[in-house]
Amino acid sequence: MRIVPVPIFTDILNHILEWFPEPVALYRGMPAKEYHSYVRMAQEGLRWPDVVTRIAGPAFDYRRLGRLYLRAARPDVSGQEAVGWHREEMYGAPKGTLNFWMPVWGVTRGNTIKYIPGSETAEIVTETVAGDVTKGSDGNEIGLLYAPKRIVSGVNFDDARPLEVPYGYAAIFSGSLIHGAAQNNGDDIRFSVDFRIYPEGENGN
Repeated sequence: MRIVPVPIFTDILNHILEWFPEPVALYRGMPAKEYHSYVRMAQEGLRWPDVVTRIAGPAFDYRRLGRLYLRAARPDVSGQEAVGWHREEMYGAPKGTLNFWMPVWGVTRGNTIKYIPGSETAEIVTETVAGDVTKGSDGNEIGLLYAPKRIVSGVNFDDARPLEVPYGYAAIFSGSLIHGAAQNNGDDIRFSVDFRIYPEGENGN
């Protein structure tokens, strides 16, 4: 895992704060579909590949960079606004995929994403569970899953650690690392952005 500076962090932060100027209670009270539509509009302002290539810099061929997702998890809202435990291969990414994850606003030690150290090679068993997001919907377009899976064995979730990354920096880590479960029990919307870096010759867009 690497922690790297993000030169355009302030630009991303300002973009998000411009889209979410109202008290958190307004967004918390929105029906899920309305909120997902609003987040999608904010996400579309972070255009791919422009923003992603500016974040990643010249070290990566833009053709290897996946789409950027804006995660905007409201406080104490049930459902998929917090993506559960997973590795990227569970959803079709090739082995060797890297994840780029950056906290933007409202991320604390208590609500940041978590990871299971050493889980990259764990032999896991999963099952598909009922989801509340429709394929192709605004929720799906902001990265929520229409066919979510749950890990039922292969790792010990008691070993989980919080992924603590300072503002202005991002973590780059293996997509095979078991991670997720960022429940927002704070007072503010928890904003982060993420995208995948695919192995050479692969592209998930």
